[in-house]
Amino acid sequence: QKGNHAWGMTFGDDYFLSKRTSLYARFGFIRNSSASALTYNYEPENGFPLPKPGGSVQSVTVGIAHHF
Repeated sequence: QKGNHAWGMTFGDDYFLSKRTSLYARFGFIRNSSASALTYNYEPENGFPLPKPGGSVQSVTVGIAHHF
């Protein structure tokens, strides 16, 4: 279909506090064409529905990870 494509990127970094613990941050975006409606977090029951066709989506994630 014409206009049914999207492109995006995700950038991120980890900062290690120790061998097993790190802080992380990520930023991503998706730009949809006129007929596309892709997203990162499709969870309609939690308030994250699909975007309108042609809409852009941004995502920011921060957190801490510990490996046992």
